[in-house]
Amino acid sequence: MKPVGSRNFGGLFAESTNTDLQPYMYNGKELDRMHALDWYDFGARHYDAALLRWHSMDPLCEKYYHISPYAFCANNFVNAFDLDGRDWVVREYDGKDEYYFDREVRSAEAFHNKYGNKDNMRYIADGTKVTLDGSEYVFSNEGNGSVSIDGAKKDDYPILYGDKYTIFGTADESCNGETVHQNWYGSYTGPKNPKNYNKEYSYQYPPQSTSEWGSYIHDRLYDIAEAKGTFDALFNNNKTVITADKLLYQYNSLNVLNGNTSIEDRIVSAGTAIAFWGLYNFKKSSTFFIPLSIYTCVSPYINDSSK
Repeated sequence: MKPVGSRNFGGLFAESTNTDLQPYMYNGKELDRMHALDWYDFGARHYDAALLRWHSMDPLCEKYYHISPYAFCANNFVNAFDLDGRDWVVREYDGKDEYYFDREVRSAEAFHNKYGNKDNMRYIADGTKVTLDGSEYVFSNEGNGSVSIDGAKKDDYPILYGDKYTIFGTADESCNGETVHQNWYGSYTGPKNPKNYNKEYSYQYPPQSTSEWGSYIHDRLYDIAEAKGTFDALFNNNKTVITADKLLYQYNSLNVLNGNTSIEDRIVSAGTAIAFWGLYNFKKSSTFFIPLSIYTCVSPYINDSSK
């Protein structure tokens, strides 16, 4: 059993063990009292103040071969503090480099475990410097990640765009770059729309193809009507939902005739127009058979969470 009052860095004293009042103590980290271990949760690893030891290696130790993997802040803890070890990821998509902060990646090993050896994915370690459009960008894993441009830290919410790059924001409300381009076509045509770090649907990232704009507007109207899931898509005959379906098939019908868009995009529009023309007419006719009051009572028990 650890002695209460051990005079170590972060050691506990009798008056400091009540975590119900304040769980964040040494270095501002949470004291985990589960099973009486009394370890400090530094995010990437735990610190045992009684032994002055870490019980696992620094997940970023491969970047600092000259320092012990069990060291703390490069043995300079007066001027430095421990970060949580998460890092940036860059993905090449359609000729652009897309930088986003992956909250699940805590080391190069974790990156390879998650992404494997994909040719379009690269690991961006803490402190990496990249020159983009003549400016120096520095990627940091401090907090939830940040980017400095020529020495000035940028706001963590917006997305930065360049001719050959996109840098996603890192705030909880920012679009999580990992979730874009995951739909049936692009980011908005299909059931897997982009999400923010709170796992809520995000419309911060604009559509990248002409056909996607129709899906983007359609899904925003669905959100206004609080419609979601397969059941809503098939049976919700709310006026706003039916209007969204109608606009989607009309928009995509016009896009099929758009000679300025790609053949692939026009094919997607043709399929979307046919599907939602049928869906719109089905819903319109179903208003006679499924009164809104019955739908409202039934939908909570049938609906799912996908869009």
